[in-house]
Amino acid sequence: ATDIHLQKEAELFRELNLALLQILNEPVPLEEALHSLVACVRERGSFDAVAIRLEEGGDFPYVAHSGFTPDLHPILVGGGGLCRGEDGSISPTCLCGLVLMGGGHPSRALLTPGGSFWTGDPSPPLEIPPEADPRLNARLDCTRRGFASVALVPIQSQDRIVGMLQINHREAGRFQPDALEHLEELGRHLGAALARRKAELRFRDLVDTVD
Repeated sequence: ATDIHLQKEAELFRELNLALLQILNEPVPLEEALHSLVACVRERGSFDAVAIRLEEGGDFPYVAHSGFTPDLHPILVGGGGLCRGEDGSISPTCLCGLVLMGGGHPSRALLTPGGSFWTGDPSPPLEIPPEADPRLNARLDCTRRGFASVALVPIQSQDRIVGMLQINHREAGRFQPDALEHLEELGRHLGAALARRKAELRFRDLVDTVD
């Protein structure tokens, strides 16, 4: 049964990677493509909610989302700027900041080797005092808004984090380490596809300028 589950999961993510390339290669505005992408990931993966953050002007606002409940919409629609310290640097006290800063923090134990955060259990981990648990930060308390399973996956381009894929589910235990490996591969493919698309747009702009 475990082998069959793993095979089905691997096939699902192969399909998602192919769908990702197809969507981002379509001749539509990037914003439209990203909205199609999150809807595709949500539907094919049977997830409750999916969102994407992308680097923009020194921050990582949400650029597309699907399936979030109305009480979370103000966070996403309002831009979803990251928590920052007094010096203006991204703070690791919120989960998104922890993932987007790429490690090097004492809370690194909460992350996978690929730099993702995930949980399938809304209760605080026993080895971390509640006051030190980033999941309890009021800015991104997804687990207290009805989402028992949360995955925050970096979108990487040439070893640089350029965004984050966020997937939420109301069912506990929705994510396991093998699923995170597939999601991290999806994040790398998404980062590479975005880099190619931006390079193509810059080339077209250059050609138009020359013409």
